[in-house]
Amino acid sequence: MATAPLLWESINQHWVSEDSLVLDVSNVPFMDSTGLGVLIRAAERAKPHGVVVAVVGAVSRVRKVIEITGIDTFIFMGESVADGLRATEIT
Repeated sequence: MATAPLLWESINQHWVSEDSLVLDVSNVPFMDSTGLGVLIRAAERAKPHGVVVAVVGAVSRVRKVIEITGIDTFIFMGESVADGLRATEIT
């Protein structure tokens, strides 16, 4: 995932002002170990602060790799941004 470093930088900037994170991956057709690593790092960073990381809109291929790796056990997986917002309690 060539954009993984950019994603991580965006996540870091986001947490300066927010306490929850919703990632809409509906335009991501494939996720490799680098992208999965970003999700893991985000969840690890969020956990001590009680922050929910929500990943929404994943296509079947991306959802399967997240589930196979077990990442879905410590992040929220939803269909829509609205699902993610509800999971992170952002109104």
